[in-house]
Amino acid sequence: MNVPDLRALADMWELEPAFLSLYLDIRRGIDEGFLRRRQKECLCALSRHKERSDLFLQALEQSERLLRGRAWSAEGVAVFSNPKRQFLEAFELPGEVENRLVFDSSPYIKPLVQLKHGWEESILVVLDHTHARLFVVSHHEILQKDTVAEEIVRKHRNGGMSQLRFQRLHDGYVSHYFKEVAEHLVAEVEKCRCLGRLRGIVLEGPKDAKAEFRKYLPADLERLVVGMVTEPSDIPDCTAVRAADDIMSSREVHRETELMGKLRDGILGRGLATYGLEEVRRATLEGRADTLLVQKGLGVRGWRCERCRSFGAGAMQLCPTCGRPPLEVDAVEELVELAMDRGTRVEFVAADGGIAQLGGLGALLRY
Repeated sequence: MNVPDLRALADMWELEPAFLSLYLDIRRGIDEGFLRRRQKECLCALSRHKERSDLFLQALEQSERLLRGRAWSAEGVAVFSNPKRQFLEAFELPGEVENRLVFDSSPYIKPLVQLKHGWEESILVVLDHTHARLFVVSHHEILQKDTVAEEIVRKHRNGGMSQLRFQRLHDGYVSHYFKEVAEHLVAEVEKCRCLGRLRGIVLEGPKDAKAEFRKYLPADLERLVVGMVTEPSDIPDCTAVRAADDIMSSREVHRETELMGKLRDGILGRGLATYGLEEVRRATLEGRADTLLVQKGLGVRGWRCERCRSFGAGAMQLCPTCGRPPLEVDAVEELVELAMDRGTRVEFVAADGGIAQLGGLGALLRY
């Protein structure tokens, strides 16, 4: 699956509208009615700017040609086009998406940022004392599967070696096997870490095998184990992946709860948190924001100046910084782009976790 570079997309911008961002739910094919309706609306808004209208049509034509020329396997797709830069990229989306078509001076990336956890990879280890399967999984899809096996004599036959000697040899074989599985796991974890997309590790199999295997994990890998599932070691791949996905989903809910707890403690305590669009925007602009918390689905009517990149909530006749007439935008999208550009982590959280009472926006601060 092609994974977008959100930081690179956030860094792209022009002084006037040039980027077409298209999000489509393609489970039932391309929604022609939506495309034609948005084309009409955008051309009407651009009717006084022939160059912008021509650029919009070029970008839309490029995007539609790409959409129709490829077989898509995901539920949704995002296409970004800017003919001025000869830029055209498409991404299959790991989840449901609302149809959107935006023509602006920068790519519209807020839906991508909200879906970013869907591209993160988890590692699943299914094992007993003789066989192990290692899976790299992303959004229910098995990206890679490795198998490790060790031939271990199961029974001691009378007349052969002593029971004590047999047990020592058997334990040595098991130890060697678990070490080999751990080495394979270390290699896969390093690959995922290099991509910056590791969610965690899940162990599945008989209870005694999982507990014994954990003793062979380095301390940093031990901390990455987010859950264990007691199952027969020969369960089908798809069943193992579903069980691991349930653990990851529960972990996401727990993570959101932790983030909201840190936000509340920061606001009530030492002041290492803030909330509200203007305060969060200022902290992000100054580089003080470590993590931006955004209510899922939140949008705020706002403005943005194409010349100096200032933005804010509400309506504005002239930019207070440079005096240029600003554009009407989604202020939350602008804040997300600013956060990505500053290297600030962005997390989307459910409204019922308490973020709605804070205006839908909060930030954990570095200082």
